[in-house]
Amino acid sequence: MINLDNARMTGVELSADYEIGNFSARLGWNHAIKSRFCAKPGTLWRQDSLCSEGGFANSYALQHVPPKDTVSLELKYRMFENRLLLGTRISHYSHRFAESTAATMPEIQPGKWRPYTLVDVFGSYDFNETTRLDFAIDNLTDQYYMDALNAALMPAPGRTFRLNITAKF
Repeated sequence: MINLDNARMTGVELSADYEIGNFSARLGWNHAIKSRFCAKPGTLWRQDSLCSEGGFANSYALQHVPPKDTVSLELKYRMFENRLLLGTRISHYSHRFAESTAATMPEIQPGKWRPYTLVDVFGSYDFNETTRLDFAIDNLTDQYYMDALNAALMPAPGRTFRLNITAKF
């Protein structure tokens, strides 16, 4: 087991918010430009280079390298004197920025995912100042996907319904 000398990731993150009347929108974009993991001289076995985009064989470094692009759009609309809120969120995750350097199966293999897009819908209704109902459907289109950056090789949940009631007293 070794410690890395350093790990550096660079990228661009942009976000925009827009609001007019009862409508609001939020757009976010993350774009990975560079990923670099470096070890100290003399610490790597069977490795010529001390630096790598995705970490080193038998390390978990690659699990922390984000997708090349992540885009999220959220749209919300308020009605009935702001008591009802309805919204949707669309999120897209592209391929991993760097690939694995593992050569054989006994070596640590990072979780793999294909690019995917998720659609969620949500809302809330304020009955009064003390009682609120929240509802959501996550993964509305019931996509089968491996969550980006997930270290376990387990698929993410399918379509999920949630309903919450909050009462203050």
